[in-house]
Amino acid sequence: ADLPTSRDKDHRVWLRFLDCERSFLSGAFRLAQRTGSALAGFVCQWEGIGKYMVTLSECIPPEEVNERSYRQVYSFLEAYIRRRPERWWAADLLQTFETR
Repeated sequence: ADLPTSRDKDHRVWLRFLDCERSFLSGAFRLAQRTGSALAGFVCQWEGIGKYMVTLSECIPPEEVNERSYRQVYSFLEAYIRRRPERWWAADLLQTFETR
């Protein structure tokens, strides 16, 4: 989910993320639709030596998976990134995301 898209690929989704409209790969979205699976995001946070907290977003039922639900998942991720931006492991990739 944290990878930028390639300009050569057709399968991307434009989402407002961290104050800019960015292009994301749509693999998770397409996979959920094609397989009739639920869609969710998760955040794994380090809480101390040997302690981690995993938080799951709202699980979107298969029949409700659409582009709007993809936005919900990224909104969930953005909220956690904003709380602790220094902990986002892929922050260095943000500048490589295509914007418009």
